Amino acid sequence: MKLSTLVAAVFGLLLTTQANSATETFSAAGGLEVSDTRSIPVLIADLPSNETKRGLSKDVIEARVNAVLRNNGLKPVEATEATDHNYRVQVLVAGTTVFIQAAFSRAVTYNNGIAERHTRADTWSRLYLNDWNLLDKGHSGAAVDSILDQVSRLTEQFANEFLKANGK
Repeated sequence: MKLSTLVAAVFGLLLTTQANSATETFSAAGGLEVSDTRSIPVLIADLPSNETKRGLSKDVIEARVNAVLRNNGLKPVEATEATDHNYRVQVLVAGTTVFIQAAFSRAVTYNNGIAERHTRADTWSRLYLNDWNLLDKGHSGAAVDSILDQVSRLTEQFANEFLKANGK
């Protein structure tokens, strides 16, 4: 087969595929836009027992996140199943590795051709990884303080981007 025939066949296939596909709408927005900019639903993931043994707790993380959001003029509220968006923070420790994810999620509904599906999708996400032993500096309190400081930094970054996206 000649190269020109192959190129023509591939190009024709692409045009046919495009013509047969459904129209998709893409938004130029960044995914942080909401109608109620006064409050932000917050979800703090549960911590496995090894994190709580080291001095971390869901309540301490939630207090830190809520304080940062309030300092930025946002009112943290409890996220529920009915909430169409939320700010979520998850802290995990595996061995000596510390993993923090901060994300803004939206409810998504789509039809896969068989049924309507409901799920959540992150439109903003930041990750942090470090070694507990490097954070520890001799006692577990230093590691916990370092983790909470990083949670604050990620939440501050989110709040700034959220407010900017919503014209505040």
